[in-house]
Amino acid sequence: MLYDTHAHLDFSDFAGDLDGIVARAADAGVTRIIAIATDLDSSGKAIALAERFPGVYAAVGVHPCYVEEAPDDIREPLARLAGHGKVVAIGRQVSITITGPRTIPRESPLSRRNSGACLSSSSRWRPGRG
Repeated sequence: MLYDTHAHLDFSDFAGDLDGIVARAADAGVTRIIAIATDLDSSGKAIALAERFPGVYAAVGVHPCYVEEAPDDIREPLARLAGHGKVVAIGRQVSITITGPRTIPRESPLSRRNSGACLSSSSRWRPGRG
């Protein structure tokens, strides 16, 4: 049994072949895929993908590169999204991206603010579901 624990299935690169991608993963022995979100909008898309495909689950949250676009307080929207039955994790990448075009300084108040909001909520995994 193989799990893909970090799949950005909502990226436009995959839009034309989602059925094929999920089928090929299953053919290769991947029984679960966790669709990873990068912001609140993609969190909703990850949930929609989890609803569409039985072996797909969602992780909702905000990546450090997108905290500037996030609401000041993300706890309520994340809690609402996390209530969905196919959400298996909430939060965001714990490390801070330090290279690339959308970097956030390690000491950014936005980085700390969203880290605390995300990490104060429990991540959860429910093995054996579906």
